[in-house]
Amino acid sequence: MGVDEKIEELCSLIQVFDGLSVLRRYKVERIGNLIERINDSEIKRIWKKLKKDVEKMVYYPLTLPKVLTLIKLGLVFKIISPLSLLYTILGISYLLHPKLPKFEFFNPIYLTISLLISAITGIGVIITDFLVRIIVAKHEAKTDEFVNFQQKMEKATQKLITKLIKELKNSKVISKRRYTLELYRRYHGINPIKVNKKHMKIFPRRYETYVYEFSNSN
Repeated sequence: MGVDEKIEELCSLIQVFDGLSVLRRYKVERIGNLIERINDSEIKRIWKKLKKDVEKMVYYPLTLPKVLTLIKLGLVFKIISPLSLLYTILGISYLLHPKLPKFEFFNPIYLTISLLISAITGIGVIITDFLVRIIVAKHEAKTDEFVNFQQKMEKATQKLITKLIKELKNSKVISKRRYTLELYRRYHGINPIKVNKKHMKIFPRRYETYVYEFSNSN
């Protein structure tokens, strides 16, 4: 792996760790693969200390009975909705073809029912996802363990940022390219070039993100 590629992977890892610090969920396998590609002993030590905590946070929703039921229900909706819609589209196409004989399987009443099922299950997918997010967020807010986890991830992200700045300064073969990252927190050692004010669509909460620019001139 070239130096530029390693820096890009390190930037990706910083974004993932920063996301974890605000309880965003990522596939643990993806994080592990990212760290393997970077292949840095210091980062591997950091990940070894954090991996169990990250796994616990990522899979936490599956420990909540209500959430597990909603997830299963959502999966059923995700299967039924496109199948019903596909049947409706095929049926309408069949009925609109003047030369084809009548076929009871594509009865207009069946097609109407199928279209309604597709719409209802489609809405069901959105509602179940919404309810899962609300339930998980409420449980996380009541659990002190998640506050400690966020602090750990913020510190780990700070270490990665410090390492990135050091890598950029020490490398003589690095290109003059600038690496721009939008993160959820303020970090030491570099000032954000921009602060974005955002509003969550699902929950009525405003928050800020910070845009940082890294280069070998930092």
